[in-house]
Amino acid sequence: MTALEADTGRSAETVAPNAVVMTHAWVSRRELSAVGAGLVVLILVELAVLSAWPVLTRPLWLDEIHTYLLAGTQGVADSLHSLANGADYNPPTLYLLYRAVGIVIGGLSETSMRVVALASVVGALVVTYALLRREVTRTYAALAVLTLWAQPLILSVAFDARFYGPWLLFSAWLVVESAWRFDGGPPRRWSAVRLAIAAVLVCTIHYFGVLSWGAVVFVSVLHRGLVPGARRMLPALAGPLALACCVPFYTGQRSVLSVPTWIPDPTAADVLFLVAAFFLTVPTVVVLAAWGIDKVMRPLSRRVALGHFTPFGLTSWLLIGQAIVPMSLAVLSLAVLPATQPRYWIVGTLALAP
Repeated sequence: MTALEADTGRSAETVAPNAVVMTHAWVSRRELSAVGAGLVVLILVELAVLSAWPVLTRPLWLDEIHTYLLAGTQGVADSLHSLANGADYNPPTLYLLYRAVGIVIGGLSETSMRVVALASVVGALVVTYALLRREVTRTYAALAVLTLWAQPLILSVAFDARFYGPWLLFSAWLVVESAWRFDGGPPRRWSAVRLAIAAVLVCTIHYFGVLSWGAVVFVSVLHRGLVPGARRMLPALAGPLALACCVPFYTGQRSVLSVPTWIPDPTAADVLFLVAAFFLTVPTVVVLAAWGIDKVMRPLSRRVALGHFTPFGLTSWLLIGQAIVPMSLAVLSLAVLPATQPRYWIVGTLALAP
């Protein structure tokens, strides 16, 4: 049984009609398959209606060319040597991922590389749906996922053959494995191995991935308490340990740079504007407005009838915790080094789903 299969040992508790349903059970594979297929159909229809197929077939831009050269034109040893000498500026996991895809399909192209990015984003949305379904109905979870898909940054990275789609997927997977560790009773078989693998992938897909890892660990330990929480999350230490093994890549990459970063120093107003634009996208504002109107218009008797209402459980808080990443990078941008490219903040979009 995987972390996304149904837990038949737990029954759903329906609070009231149309209210949040605290199931605390993992959704079935059949439902997840239907959600994934629905998202694929939706995306294909959007591309067809908008005649937007060039987002998959257009020529590679500069950063994507770096990905292609490292993953598709050299042997493993040569590409890792090039990476350590500044051919690109991140850990090796992305290039190994694309290399594996190239081996399976017989080479890399613009389309195949962007399909990997798109598949990663779709996978992240499906995983997010699975997480939310532990606490809400199908309708609420589906609306949350559609809201994420409408987020401009997610739309951008979904067709960009770089780190950000896989980073989003690995972060969502890390949330799944962390929630699974705290899912009542002793941790199930292989959960420690899966948690360790997810942590390694998150920490080595991008240097800022360690912030995603730290957010998940922080919320998990806060939920359970320092000692018991840290004990259950112990396998996640594999992530920063793997990142430590990448230090030679980092030092080699920094040594070839003549300036610390190409991003200009932001002002406090710049950072505040970016934070607001990141979190308060049009879909999010519409959802918040609808929620507010519902609260105002719903009769008091109806609110009382709902009784016990607990919208956020551990899985929602783990997703919300990913907001720590953009907030940390906002502080970093003002205090240490500019990191105000929105794509560096991508995992923070997971916080919008709950």
